Amino acid sequence: MKELRDGFERAVLEGIPGAVVNGVAAERLCNTSSIRFEDVDGQALVAQLDRVGVMCSQTSACSSGRPEPSPALLAMGLSESEAWSAVRFSLSANSTWDEVEVAAREVVEAVVRLRQFMVFR
Repeated sequence: MKELRDGFERAVLEGIPGAVVNGVAAERLCNTSSIRFEDVDGQALVAQLDRVGVMCSQTSACSSGRPEPSPALLAMGLSESEAWSAVRFSLSANSTWDEVEVAAREVVEAVVRLRQFMVFR
């Protein structure tokens, strides 16, 4: 699964300038990737990817139901803005290279589309 995760990350990073893998220097789960996308709202990206069948997540919900940026990402030193631009992808033991390639391509295409419409600066 680590090879699949790393291949997914490579494809996404090659296709998206300003994408950063969170925690890449730390020991991580072999099936999980958290990537932040400069100038992209993570919730909008999750919605776009859901439409094309790429399952991922972005926020956590506090007890009041109000969305908050990931506490884990904030604890790692990311700003709220950086945490809001992050999306978490997970693989399973059944994931294949073909699925990873399709998912990476869909992520790249969705980020390109969203950047055409979003201005954060």
